[in-house]
Amino acid sequence: MANIVSKLVTVHECSCAKVGHTFTDDCWAAPGSIFLDIMWACRTIYPPLYLAAMLLRGKGISYLPHVLLDSLRSSVFLALNGFGFVSTFCVITKLCGGQHIFGSYIPGALGGFMAILAERKSRRSGLALYVFQVAVDFVFQQLKFRGYVSDLPQGEVYLFSIATAIMMFLYHHKETAKNGFMGSLLRFLLWEKKDTQEGEESHRPAVSLHQQALQCMTHYYRRLSASVFARLPRHPLSRPLMNSAEVGIRGFLLGYGIQTVIGLLTNLKAMFKKPGVLAKVIANKSSMLFGCFIGCFAGLFKALLTLLESFRGKDKGVNAALAGGLAGLSMFFYPSAGLATNLASKVLEMGYLELNHIGVLPCFYYFDCVLYALSFGMLAHASHLEPHNIRRSYYKFLLYVTAGKWADSDHYFFERMGTQAAYLKRNNLMPRVRV
Repeated sequence: MANIVSKLVTVHECSCAKVGHTFTDDCWAAPGSIFLDIMWACRTIYPPLYLAAMLLRGKGISYLPHVLLDSLRSSVFLALNGFGFVSTFCVITKLCGGQHIFGSYIPGALGGFMAILAERKSRRSGLALYVFQVAVDFVFQQLKFRGYVSDLPQGEVYLFSIATAIMMFLYHHKETAKNGFMGSLLRFLLWEKKDTQEGEESHRPAVSLHQQALQCMTHYYRRLSASVFARLPRHPLSRPLMNSAEVGIRGFLLGYGIQTVIGLLTNLKAMFKKPGVLAKVIANKSSMLFGCFIGCFAGLFKALLTLLESFRGKDKGVNAALAGGLAGLSMFFYPSAGLATNLASKVLEMGYLELNHIGVLPCFYYFDCVLYALSFGMLAHASHLEPHNIRRSYYKFLLYVTAGKWADSDHYFFERMGTQAAYLKRNNLMPRVRV
């Protein structure tokens, strides 16, 4: 116990330039340098993201100024994370005369809180949940590295199955869960229409060109399926199961299409040099497995829900939970810990909002900002003391947006605090990014 307390209060003498911003000795220039690096890197992150969102929503060219403003605001938010961390790191190091065990956590938390306030309110909860689940993953990897816990084989599949069961129960049993991003995503994936009142039919918004094309394709597809259905034996469950098969095929095409488009965009330069890359991208096994996962999940859920409602005929929420839990096992096609933890964190948010709606839990103002700050503080702490336990994709993201400067910290110095901070450098495992 005394050893643990001594580690918490011990201050190791050093300067912030020697262990933190090693790329420059000037404490005034370091935060600005990180800020500009992140702003420059964001030119390839947010504009394509918001542009894709604009196209999916069917917005016209007149919406482009909003895309530019949203991209600029999100870029400033991300840059303020680095600016706030480095500037606060310098102040705390000078005040304490060196570094201690919380010397990176406190600057990360303060910088994260300052940054999240600059972002739009509609994006704060999503960002907080994402950083929170990355921080939870870090804690698990930390315990695993020390030998306290071990991996559960296919654990992400079971987590996804449980989260899906809860999500489907809330979606079919609680009206509040049908609103928001997850409700829209589920309606799109399961090919469902949102309930509208009769008076709203005459006030439909104008349909964009790509939406008209999609509706035309859907019309002819339904005519083709109807002609096939007319030749099948008559049964009360025939048409619902046929619709389930349609949803499954559409889900496969959607999942495969998304992965293929991403592969085409990321290999655009290589395809001009080697035309054979195009065939490899189209026949990519991972894209097909992702399509099988999405298609099997959507189609199996619809089919199981139809069968359960036919045989049980009551309690639609329980039927949806059972169907969702079994359909969630489709992740065996495409195991993904990130996707499973993302869904689990989103389900926690849905559960909290439902409990808050019925008055069981109070409303905590700025809770998303506090959660983001505490989670980012933990990740900033980990990037100095235990970078080998951070999710590799997130650590590579940190290196990319800071032009590699985040890895320039003196990790050998931080090993004095009882962690293997230089594990990646010592074993030549430090991620390499193009800057």
